[in-house]
Amino acid sequence: MPARDITGIKGRLLQAVLSRRFEGRDGYLLAIVMVTAAVLIRILLQGVLEDRATFTLFTPAILVASIAGGIWPGLLSVALSLGGAFWLDNLQSYLAHNPVEFVVFAAVGLAIAWMGEMLHHASKAIDRAESALGGREAHLRSILDTVTDATVVIEKDGTIVSFNAAAVRQFGYAEAGPASSSMKVRSGSALPGASRLPVSPGG
Repeated sequence: MPARDITGIKGRLLQAVLSRRFEGRDGYLLAIVMVTAAVLIRILLQGVLEDRATFTLFTPAILVASIAGGIWPGLLSVALSLGGAFWLDNLQSYLAHNPVEFVVFAAVGLAIAWMGEMLHHASKAIDRAESALGGREAHLRSILDTVTDATVVIEKDGTIVSFNAAAVRQFGYAEAGPASSSMKVRSGSALPGASRLPVSPGG
């Protein structure tokens, strides 16, 4: 389901992350904000988590930054997360640094940033496909509206898909009428005076 079709706070957040507003400089700013928020949350939870889950809270920051901004904001969030984790460890002076943990987290962070980059590219590809589809539909509409005969485009099952301006004048259809309410033409019947252009299920 496209993010724009999801309602509520979840839908708004997904639309914000998948939009292009965080490309470029805003993507780097998002990475800084997300990592800073992770550090602050980790400090607030210090009494509960103690020395556990130092790296866990940075994972969403890396993922969000790379999905919204691409690979470079994702890599910046990995670097900042490593620095933040090192600083948090220094706050706990009784703990010795474990370099293996940092190496593992760096590898995991890079993998997360790469996956976020793939999602970022997929989102842009979907936007391009939807834009191209909208352009083709507008082109088809312009062609249909130049036809002087009433033309109704239907699916094989009789569902009315589209109609031109002449059909609006002849049959009294409105754009919010049969196309949006999935009215159907019964099999074998024809609309008087209309050109019938069946459309395959694939388009």
